Amino acid sequence: MLALVNEVTAGMALKYNKHYIGLAHDGIADNFVVFRPRREHAIADFRIPRSDEVTALISDSGADALEYEKRYGYYRLRLTGKDVAAHRELLLDLIRRASKTPPSADT
Repeated sequence: MLALVNEVTAGMALKYNKHYIGLAHDGIADNFVVFRPRREHAIADFRIPRSDEVTALISDSGADALEYEKRYGYYRLRLTGKDVAAHRELLLDLIRRASKTPPSADT
């Protein structure tokens, strides 16, 4: 997942905390995506304001989506290693939206 994040926003590193793994740029936390590892999978939280467009995009993809976290404004996906490869384009789009990075001209 870090490789996907760095495709969109270069220079990001993992920042390990007690209950989650966040992101940092030059040592400064920038948690637009947060990972919560579990035994069988990881939960990825994407900080994106709730919208019908993003909700439809996730539901149409077939990804294992959890309920939207209203309190913190996160779309949540349950991911395994296979899911990362299978839903690569969706994940890149969600990372781009969460980081507020405009789409590149070649996509």
